[in-house]
Amino acid sequence: MTWVGFRPSDDQCDMHFHVPGNMFAVVALGFIETIANDVYHDAELAQAASRLATEIDDAIHQHAVVERAGVRIYAYEVNGCGQHNLMDDANVPSLLSIPYLGYKSRHDPEGTIYKNTRNYILSSNNPWYFSHGSFRGIGTAARERERVRTRE
Repeated sequence: MTWVGFRPSDDQCDMHFHVPGNMFAVVALGFIETIANDVYHDAELAQAASRLATEIDDAIHQHAVVERAGVRIYAYEVNGCGQHNLMDDANVPSLLSIPYLGYKSRHDPEGTIYKNTRNYILSSNNPWYFSHGSFRGIGTAARERERVRTRE
């Protein structure tokens, strides 16, 4: 997986392996592979992009799929040493945006892990899920941190 310093919301990553960003990288590397083959006729670049996409996808499924309440879901961030952050943020790339990004993995051909993840994200188990009256959805981590600071 690739290391990042900041989330799409510009908040600092807690664990630095941002899973949705890595999923987006897998998709982008697929585009690079196609362009390398079809436009540049560069088999070496195409193979390098394909190998890196496979390596990142394998790492996502090795390090970022966790079991929660008996089902497998994607973590939002991982540290590569077994710790993970279960949440989602209201920016793209995010876990909810997986279909929008076009991410599909051979490790989850039916999309079951995504569906489980979506159910988790859109529940009160997600720390960034908010509901008030008839309004429901996910917010950003920055807003919650500010709310916590004002309580102290």
